[in-house]
Amino acid sequence: MLELYGSGLLLKTLMDVVADVCGPKEANRIAYKAGEEIGARVTDKLLPETDPEKALRTLAEYVRPYLYIQVKRKKESGGVTEFEVSYPRCMIRTISRGAVPGPLCRAKAGWIESALMGMTGLQVKMETDRIQADKNICYGRIIFG
Repeated sequence: MLELYGSGLLLKTLMDVVADVCGPKEANRIAYKAGEEIGARVTDKLLPETDPEKALRTLAEYVRPYLYIQVKRKKESGGVTEFEVSYPRCMIRTISRGAVPGPLCRAKAGWIESALMGMTGLQVKMETDRIQADKNICYGRIIFG
């Protein structure tokens, strides 16, 4: 099993304590809010981009050292743009030792949604549909509109 050190151990321990003290629902809320703050800071470093696909690909490239976002398919309908995505080698699964979904997953959602909203000016929702634990991959959608 992977041994955690440094920031990963700190994050996992902090969120475990928050969940123990405040309950899992509040831990998820706090983690999401922290993710939103990180996403807003990421937005400050990236140029505005009105095209959802370009924004998603730009963000994916920027965060690649920490999180690999693989864009699979794009669907457009009624002013909504949806991308099927996967997160291979997800750092959150590694940090949480496979115990997902959890607060750190909510932090990732807040981070991605906030950054993409800041870049595009559109409402963004990240959803996780499926987790393939044995291969350390999460699958989901990122929806603009």
